Amino acid sequence: MNDEKCYLQNYCGRFYDANGVAQCWCYSCDGSRRRVKELKEDVQRWENYVAALEEVCTSEQIQHARKEAQP
Repeated sequence: MNDEKCYLQNYCGRFYDANGVAQCWCYSCDGSRRRVKELKEDVQRWENYVAALEEVCTSEQIQHARKEAQP
């Protein structure tokens, strides 16, 4: 995607969807506000998931998993 298409106004930018396609977004747009809300909910779900794992896993298991997840 051409960067020029994303020069809309302040608080605008670009993100890549699940298919790797670049999309422009601007927080002042309704669609973008919905997308930001969805992403915040996704982050909250992951934080809850991590918290649940931390309750049932030992610190050694968590450290091992973090090392395995590194690129």
